[in-house]
Amino acid sequence: MPRSHRGTTTQAGYGTAHRRARRALITALVDGTPCDHCGYPMYRDQALQADHSVPRVLGGQLPDRLLHAHCNMSRGAALGNRMRGARRTIRAVPLPEW
Repeated sequence: MPRSHRGTTTQAGYGTAHRRARRALITALVDGTPCDHCGYPMYRDQALQADHSVPRVLGGQLPDRLLHAHCNMSRGAALGNRMRGARRTIRAVPLPEW
């Protein structure tokens, strides 16, 4: 899916502070550290993404850990699906007749 609908990376919330935090996390990574999501080891030559333990949509600020890119995207997708499901549930409640 193209990113053009979200504007620049800075407009999407991934500006300078996010990039610096990601760089610091990768620098501090010890090869073989287990991924918090899947438990498999992470290495610098893999696709890794900075993750927010408290998701941004729930008030998280800067990323505080690394995950495999696949793990981070599936985690975000699962959260989005749960949030969409909650909205559908709320909308499904019939309005009272006055």
